[in-house]
Amino acid sequence: MAEIQIEVDLPAQMSDGTVLRADVYRPGGTGPWPVLLSRLPYGKQTPMMTVMLDPLAAARRGFMVVIQDTRGRFASEGE
Repeated sequence: MAEIQIEVDLPAQMSDGTVLRADVYRPGGTGPWPVLLSRLPYGKQTPMMTVMLDPLAAARRGFMVVIQDTRGRFASEGE
């Protein structure tokens, strides 16, 4: 499998205009891929995250992984 593509702090605008930020891990090549989405209030780059879901390992197995900061926490906007 080709290299994994990682994008950091990608914006996603919610229906009320609030922007949530996510890190996205994509397998190499062309999709479509099944997606694993994780939203936690503890910060998307916290080391604890990899205990629950290792995004690099999941991407190597063919999953796109989206780890998003919840509303009003860390890189995301809102309350």
